[in-house]
Formats: sequence, C-alpha cells, structure tokens
Amino acid sequence: MSAVSIAVILCSTHTAQACATCFGQSDEAMAKGMNMGILALLICIMGVLLGMVGVGIYLVRRAARFGSVQSTETTGALSSPVVQTTK
Repeated sequence: MSAVSIAVILCSTHTAQACATCFGQSDEAMAKGMNMGILALLICIMGVLLGMVGVGIYLVRRAARFGSVQSTETTGALSSPVVQTTK
C-alpha cells in the first residue's frame, strides 16, 4: 500500500509553485521585500567593515604619533611637549 502511494506521488505531474522571485515576476511585493532585506543586510555588513577599518586607521595613526614621541626622547630634541609620569 505504501509503495503504491509513493509511486502515485512520484508519477504525479503537478508543477511546483515557485515564489514570485524564483518564478521571474520581479515586480511583486515578495520580490521587493526580499531585495530590501538583502539591502539591509548589505548595509549592516558594510557598517561593521567600515568600523573595523576606522579602528585600524586610528591605531596606525596613534602608533605613529607615539612612535615619533619616543624617537625624539631618545635623541634629546623635543619638538613637542612630553608628559612624564612618576611611579
């Protein structure tokens, strides 16, 4: 009995009903909603990546600024005031 029902299901000629996006009607509300979802995810990902780039640029500039202060301390020529703390 189960073999007959499986054979009937496999041999049926019903076509699959695809959504508007898969079927090719890109002006439907579902397709527009999916496109807006993709855009929202893209904006979130780009925001995170730009934030990481910003932190990297900040760290490089900070390292360069403190590197120039240390190099002037070793030569003895102070081009900018250096704050020294006591322990």
